[in-house]
Amino acid sequence: MSDDYRRAAEVKGSRGFTLIELMVVIAILGVLAASAFPTYRTFRRRAVGAEATTIMKQLVNAEIMYFLQNDKYFPGPGPGIAVFSNDPPNKPEIQQVQDALNIKLPVRHFLDFQLSDDGSGGVIIRIDASFPIFKDGSSGIHAIVDKEGNVTFF
Repeated sequence: MSDDYRRAAEVKGSRGFTLIELMVVIAILGVLAASAFPTYRTFRRRAVGAEATTIMKQLVNAEIMYFLQNDKYFPGPGPGIAVFSNDPPNKPEIQQVQDALNIKLPVRHFLDFQLSDDGSGGVIIRIDASFPIFKDGSSGIHAIVDKEGNVTFF
């Protein structure tokens, strides 16, 4: 009878994991998650930076096309256009940009957009985020298009 009892105890004990084994697995998963999160965040920021760069190129080209047709840059003298990442998609300024430049500014994409007159017939375009989106730690990309069509990024 003692042999049967011992065999039953061995079979019964080999069905699950010990507490130590579970704690080791949880610790390994914690280390993997802790090392993966910063990498995920870096790639997410790079994606937003790539989006900002692409939109900046589109806005610069659209501003030049607008100038060739209207002899002035959009939005012209006066108050500029500002579209922020938390603005509703039906904000009138978004439609104004789409009508004038034929570009739909994305909203809810972590980026803020500003278009304004530079005071000398050119236009200043600013695209900013609330966190660093480029390797150098900058959180935005800015450009000035002067009345001759020269583009300066800063």
